[in-house]
Amino acid sequence: MIIAMVNNKGGVGKTVSSVNLAAALANRGKKVLLIDNDPQCNATSLLLGDMTPDNTLYEAYTENTPINKCIYPTQFGVDIVPNAQITSQIEADLYQDTARSYALLKNFAREYAAEHYDITIIDCPPSLGLWVIQAMSCADGIIVPIEAGSRFSLDGLASIYTSIESIRATKINKELRFLKTLVNKVDMRTSSSKVIIEKVRELYPDNTFETTIPTNDSIKQAELQRTTCLKYDPQSSGSKRYRALADELIALIDDEKQQPSLING
Repeated sequence: MIIAMVNNKGGVGKTVSSVNLAAALANRGKKVLLIDNDPQCNATSLLLGDMTPDNTLYEAYTENTPINKCIYPTQFGVDIVPNAQITSQIEADLYQDTARSYALLKNFAREYAAEHYDITIIDCPPSLGLWVIQAMSCADGIIVPIEAGSRFSLDGLASIYTSIESIRATKINKELRFLKTLVNKVDMRTSSSKVIIEKVRELYPDNTFETTIPTNDSIKQAELQRTTCLKYDPQSSGSKRYRALADELIALIDDEKQQPSLING
């Protein structure tokens, strides 16, 4: 399954969730690919450190470099297709032919990823623009990370749901599905976290992960040290929650294989 991590709001934990969930899935024996479709390259930095890869999505999009030349193994058991900041410079040019540009990532990655990996996660920038539409075109489903302490998270969630329906209606990807909302940065000592969790589960009862990700120092420290929280502190509450999230996602995918109607957009 190919999953895009999408939210047009910044600071909600998309990249941290993408990287740590990917690592937790690999920890569970899954073959995992992470595609960094954000020219800010944060996932690339977290997984590859100071390494400067020869082939990135920039080469894929500008030179038609095939995906097998753009994949790099990491110390976390996850493979990555990295990005480069120069990719942001071609965005305006890509908008000159949106039909072709929206399909770039799909044509580049979908067939290979489906054949060689159990799960592919696409990390996206905080927008609903070109790079995100590319990811939506390529993906089977969308996970939406939201911030537990922000009322605006609910507004963003509604806009993403609308965007998914638009992608399906315009036939860019008729099979795209809204999988689950992931509630991040939870602090159950605060009323705001409790209210957001209750509201999200009320609005999207079948599309919200039971697992939530806490505000946890090990997650922050791991990000600062450009590693995963599972490697930084395997016994931390953050690591335990990401492993629980991986288990929940694996169960969801297994159920969907048995009963495809369980997950609908």
